[in-house]
Amino acid sequence: MKENQFDKFLNSKLDNFCNPEQKKVILYIDKPMSEATNTQLNMINRIKQKNVIVVNSLDELGKIIK
Repeated sequence: MKENQFDKFLNSKLDNFCNPEQKKVILYIDKPMSEATNTQLNMINRIKQKNVIVVNSLDELGKIIK
């Protein structure tokens, strides 16, 4: 995953913006967070700061997309 790939869903000023309805942007991670490296955890935190919802289980994902 690249950190800046979420920008096209979040930043309406970009030419490649593709979220005109301003839907929630969700990152689903199917691996246990306990296996993430410090570098990966730091990237996840930066992504969260962009107002991306980060979920780590199908149960969490189901609650968000209802």
